[in-house]
Amino acid sequence: MPAHRLEAPSDDGAVLASPPFDRAVDLADENRRRLDTWHYDFQGRSAARLRAMAREALSSDAREYSVPRTQFSGELRSYPEDTPYTSDQQSAISNQRLFFLTGHQPELFHPGVWIKNFAAHELARRCGGTSMHLVVDNDTVKRTTVRVPTGSPTEPSVVHVPLDRWQGEIPFEECRVADDELFRRFGDRVAAVVRPLGFEPLATRFWPLAVSDGAAADRLGERIARSRRRQEAAWGCDNLELPVSRLCQTEAFYWFVCHILAQLPRFAAVYNQSLVDYRRRNGIRSRNHPVPKLHADGEWIESPFWVWTSDAPRRRRLFARHAGREIELGDREAWTARLPLAADREACCAVDALDAIARRGVKIRTRALTTTLFTRLCLADLFIHGLGGARYDELADTIIERFFGLRPPGFLTLTGTLRLPVAARFVEAGRVAELRRLLRDLEYNPDRHLAHGLRSDSAVRPLVVEKARLIGERPPLRSERRSRFERLRQINGSLAAFVADERVAAQSSLSAAEADAAAMEILKGRDWAFCVYPEDSLRRFMRTVSREAMRHAAVP
Repeated sequence: MPAHRLEAPSDDGAVLASPPFDRAVDLADENRRRLDTWHYDFQGRSAARLRAMAREALSSDAREYSVPRTQFSGELRSYPEDTPYTSDQQSAISNQRLFFLTGHQPELFHPGVWIKNFAAHELARRCGGTSMHLVVDNDTVKRTTVRVPTGSPTEPSVVHVPLDRWQGEIPFEECRVADDELFRRFGDRVAAVVRPLGFEPLATRFWPLAVSDGAAADRLGERIARSRRRQEAAWGCDNLELPVSRLCQTEAFYWFVCHILAQLPRFAAVYNQSLVDYRRRNGIRSRNHPVPKLHADGEWIESPFWVWTSDAPRRRRLFARHAGREIELGDREAWTARLPLAADREACCAVDALDAIARRGVKIRTRALTTTLFTRLCLADLFIHGLGGARYDELADTIIERFFGLRPPGFLTLTGTLRLPVAARFVEAGRVAELRRLLRDLEYNPDRHLAHGLRSDSAVRPLVVEKARLIGERPPLRSERRSRFERLRQINGSLAAFVADERVAAQSSLSAAEADAAAMEILKGRDWAFCVYPEDSLRRFMRTVSREAMRHAAVP
C-alpha cells in the first residue's frame, strides 16, 4: 500500500508493518541482489565500488562510535523467547550479511518510533545480518521542552517540562547542553509531573543514564542518544550507531556529493518535476510539502545539501554553478569554494577538495531526502521508515528511478501505538459533533424543537406559519431577499425564547462531552516521549515487536 495511505494503528499495543514482517528479510535480500548488479557511474566510481566503500566505512565507523555492550550498565540479556541458530541456518547465511538500517533525530521520540530499532535488531539477528541506527544530528533542534501528561485520570492536562535552555534552531551536532542543572533535574521533574496519573515513568531509571553521560558528551542530542542506546542494550537490543554528521565525512559520501553537484542541472530538473508529480498525485497544494523545490538564481542552482560553519552553525542552502572545468560552491551569503569538477570529469580530486573543506570547519550535510537517497542506494539492504519518512520516500522512489535509472529498492514502513496505562473516559464517537449540530439547529431552526403543545399557542403559531411561508418564497429582487432574510432571523430570535431550556441543556451536555473528549485525547495519545511511559509497558511493547520480527523473518 502507498505510504501516504497508511495510518498509525488505533489499538493499544498494535503494530503496523508494511510490507508485513514475513516479507522483510526477503525484501532485504532482493534489494541487495538488485543493488549488487546495478551498473551506474558516480563520476569515476561504479555503483558497486561506491556501495562497498560506503558499507565498509559505515561498519568501521559505527563499531568505533558505538559504546560496547560491556560498558553498559543494567541487565544485559535477550528475551527469553530467543532461540539459537542451527548449523544449517548459520551455513545458509554465512555469505549473505544483510544491512538493516533505521534513523531518527536524537530526541526523546515516542514508542512508535523506537520500535524500529528493536525490529531492525531482531531482523538482523534472525538472518545473521547487521542492524544500525543513524543518529540524524544534522537536523535542527526544534524545541528544548517535552510534552508531559499530568493531572488526574479524571482531569488530565499537559505541561511542557524544560530539558535545556533554548538556543535557537541549530543542528543537533552543534548544540551543546547550555544548562547542566536544568538537564540534570529533567528526569525528576518528569516523574513528579506524571506520578499523579498513577504510574512511575521510565524517566526515573532512564534519566540518570543521560546525566552520567555528561562527562563523555557535551552535546544535547548525543547525551540523549547514548543513554537511549544503553537502555536498548539493557533490554537485549544491540544495534550499531553512527551520527549522520560522521557519515557525511566519509570518502564514499564525498563521491556521492560530487556526483550530484556535477550533474546538478539534470538532478534539479528531475527533483523538481518529481515533486510536482508527487503533489499532483496526492492533491497537495502547499509549496513546501513534502519539501520545497530546488531554486535557481541565474547560474546558481540550489543543491539538495545544507552548509554551515563551526563558528556560524545556522543551516544554509548550498548552491553551485558550473564554471568551465570547475564548480563553484556558495551559500549565497558569504562563503564560497571551488571544486575541480565538471559533468564529464572524474571526482577524485574534488573528493580530496571536499575533505580539505571539511577540515577547515565547513559542514556539508544531507537534507532529509538526500539522507535516504544515499542510505538506500549506498548503505542499506533494507531501510526501516516510520510513517513520515515513508511518505517522503515515495518522492525519493521517483527520483531514484528517473535520475539513477534504477527500480527503487523497497523499504519497510513500521510504526506502533502505545497508550498510557490510564483508563480514559469513554466518549461516544461523534457525540461532540452531534451536540454542536443540535445547538446550531436550536439557533436557526427553533421551530423544529418546540414542544407539541406550543405549536398551537397563539403567540407561536403565527410565527411558525410565517416562517414556513417565507422559506417557500423565492423573491426575484436582491432587496426583497434581504428583507426576507432579516425577517427569518427575527422570527428565529422570537422562537428561541421557547426553547431556551433545551439550549441550556444542550450546551451543558456539549461542555461535558468536550471536556471528556479533551481528557480522552490526552490519555489516549500515542506520541508521548518514550521516557514518560512506565518501564514494564515499554518493555512489553518492544518485546512484542521483537517476537513478531523473529517469528516472521525467514532466512533467505
